[in-house]
Amino acid sequence: MLAIVLGTGAFAGTLAGCNPLSFIDELVQEAKEPRRLVTGCAVMAVDSMGETIGGYAATGPVEVTILHTTDLHGQIEPVTDYGGNAGVGGILQLGTVIQGRLKEHPGAILVDNGDMLQGTLASYLDRGAAIQACMGALGLSMATIGNHEFDWGFAVLVTNLARSPYDMLGANIRWSAPVPTACGRVRDFLVREVDGMRIAFIGITHPKVPYWSVDDLLCGTTVEQPAATLTRVMPVVRAGKPDAVVVLAHMGWMEEEHTVEPALGKAVRLFPDIDVVIGGHTHCAVTNVVRGTTLFTQAAYHGIVLGEIVLEFDGQSRRLTAKRAELIPVGPGVAESAAIRGIAAEALQRADRVATQELCMIKGVLGGRGTWSRESPPQTLICEAIARATKAEIVFHGAFSSGWTVSNRMMTMRDLFIFVPFENLMVTMELTPAEIGQTLECLLDYWDSSSFAFPFGLKAEIALEAKPGSRVRSLRNRLGVLLDPAKRYRVAFNSYVAASGGMRYMTIRALSGQVSSCTEVSRITTREAVASFLQERRQYVPRVEQCIVRMPAASP
Repeated sequence: MLAIVLGTGAFAGTLAGCNPLSFIDELVQEAKEPRRLVTGCAVMAVDSMGETIGGYAATGPVEVTILHTTDLHGQIEPVTDYGGNAGVGGILQLGTVIQGRLKEHPGAILVDNGDMLQGTLASYLDRGAAIQACMGALGLSMATIGNHEFDWGFAVLVTNLARSPYDMLGANIRWSAPVPTACGRVRDFLVREVDGMRIAFIGITHPKVPYWSVDDLLCGTTVEQPAATLTRVMPVVRAGKPDAVVVLAHMGWMEEEHTVEPALGKAVRLFPDIDVVIGGHTHCAVTNVVRGTTLFTQAAYHGIVLGEIVLEFDGQSRRLTAKRAELIPVGPGVAESAAIRGIAAEALQRADRVATQELCMIKGVLGGRGTWSRESPPQTLICEAIARATKAEIVFHGAFSSGWTVSNRMMTMRDLFIFVPFENLMVTMELTPAEIGQTLECLLDYWDSSSFAFPFGLKAEIALEAKPGSRVRSLRNRLGVLLDPAKRYRVAFNSYVAASGGMRYMTIRALSGQVSSCTEVSRITTREAVASFLQERRQYVPRVEQCIVRMPAASP
């Protein structure tokens, strides 16, 4: 869901709506160029933290423009946004808008705030090479490392760092020795000078990366909390006497809470001399929210908007006098960039060939909108595939609720990438019935939400109204026989859940670290397991295997 936020005060604002086009209908202002829409441009007067640095003789105002993107997720071609608006975003259209803004502001600094590569079949096949080339051609100056940059494993991350045509930021990333040479390209901060004004950019990666990705993907990489990082880095930045400080944080706005993520908010409160925070990760569109003298802005996802910040300085005193932030909609109907099309053509052609590969005839209906409190055909399919690939007796996996449906036709790789969009690995543990019960108790905290995972291969009686710790009443196998308390069962999870799902499932994370669990991480992704499972069959009939039996709270 797209959140577009305006306003001021304590990083809180008013949600103008979830449909970006209805938002634009209400708030768009006429711009000088008829093809450019400007959403909610705001100007804020501020005090300066800088001192005069000799050698610059301008006496009038100086403007520095920063263009920013985030969470592109490999989207080259136009997409349909979360509000159902088709033909928006994508680097082909985004490139045209960027080129137009750079023509108007030749000295503008283009930055990206992470999660640039993972997310599409084209990017998966070349591990982000085409996206990097496209953004490099557009003049991207620097990018922050996002959490999904780790999805393909540490070796691929190192490759991408080595071939990146732009600089990389990640002040709170700590590599495990021996550190590959390419990791040395990741800087705590960088300074760019425009018309004599020096702008410092600090990059912050989301601190929950180790809680989303298992260590097989991270190879010992750790991520520091933002407050600790800024406490270490800001004195060094200040010593260079920049004229403005900008934090590129792959952390962002939380729509329901109407504020930024707590760890980011805490860090910013410690350093009021941070002039701008550019957010990411949460896929929200935030034009401007102001706390004290710090401006927060965030450019949504998939290139559906381009963020633009203008910093205005007094040329003589070097004092930062004003900040403006706006989001420029990208599409529908923006002419694609011919130059970017040329760079991406081979990757797109390769993806088209793979997308049409046939996997299996689906006899019946697979997909469609469902409910988080009920097992679904896609969930059953994925669990069957994981169980077969890992030889697991029990598989924990979430239900799916998707608008995409395959009905009585051949399922293709394109369909599979829609159903299984992430490159999660598979993790197995040897658990006792008591530990399986602890696992389910942990998951029941998220019942009837996308964070709940069903126990495929079990018949679990649960009493949701009972106290936590006593909600799981019995665990039986498919034949209805109670699990043997003296036996360990092979249980499979995807790597996201095994790592704790961003600190949601700390019980599962703790179990994975026990020697007795004999934890194994497969090098096969869940998507690859599903593809193999389907390819071995001429046809597949979608079905639902019920795992959960609801019991009243008073039941023994």
